Amino acid sequence: MGKRGNGEGSIYYSEKLKKWIGQYTYNGKRKSIYEKTRTEVKDKLNKALVDITNNKYVDKSDFTLLDIINKNIEDQFNSNKISETTYKRKLDTKK
Repeated sequence: MGKRGNGEGSIYYSEKLKKWIGQYTYNGKRKSIYEKTRTEVKDKLNKALVDITNNKYVDKSDFTLLDIINKNIEDQFNSNKISETTYKRKLDTKK
């Protein structure tokens, strides 16, 4: 097994949980991945680190359903898929 370098997260086995755990840091917070095999943890950890590097990582705890709905309405309006009247109506129905 190769040793992971600085900034590449860590992988270890928890006897208590009987699972492999991968940990990495995102926005100053420690995030964990739990899987049955080391390979699964390694794959998910590497994907998360690549997504962070490419600014494609989405931390699920950062968004609420209301945030997602607002973003969807804004995107529809900005891409001219809905009119200004529809945009205002959709914003009013969320209250």
